[in-house]
Amino acid sequence: MNASISGRARVLASATRLFGERGFESTSVREIVSAAGVTRSVLYHHFGSKEGLYQEALKQSEQSLEIAVARVATSEGSAIKRLFEVCRVVANAARTRVLGTGRKTFSTQARVIGAIRALIAEGVARGEIVTPDPDGFATGLIAAAEFAATLPGGDGAEQEELSDRVVIAILCGLCRSTHEPALEPSGEEAPCS
Repeated sequence: MNASISGRARVLASATRLFGERGFESTSVREIVSAAGVTRSVLYHHFGSKEGLYQEALKQSEQSLEIAVARVATSEGSAIKRLFEVCRVVANAARTRVLGTGRKTFSTQARVIGAIRALIAEGVARGEIVTPDPDGFATGLIAAAEFAATLPGGDGAEQEELSDRVVIAILCGLCRSTHEPALEPSGEEAPCS
């Protein structure tokens, strides 16, 4: 039983990594089972097909994203600080996404944008944030974070820094005044300017 669970987990982990690196079409079953150190029968027993494996990898990836976003969104701190951290979570997921192509299910997208909208609404209610269009801003903020995180070139750290800078620039525009705290790329609070 443990060997079967272990084989399933190894197949799923290998597929997640390979789909993220190469995409679904460019990843073969042979490469997945070789990387997992199992036979094809293990993959087919647990997932039925390459498509079934892909769907499970996507499901687990999106569940992890939703859990991480919810954890950060409900943590302590200013709405601006939590918006920044949520954008970091989403940008990191965009860089390492199972799909390679960046496609997400509608329900995951809706929940992530919903968490961002709620943080913006909270910030507006507390007087931390000013925006005439919280819904549009939520969508634009997450789109900018994902786009910056997936630009070609540079290593993961360079992409993370670029994404952080883009999000900080946008969030500074939301601050109630230039004396409200925003963020530095290090995650430390600093005045908007």
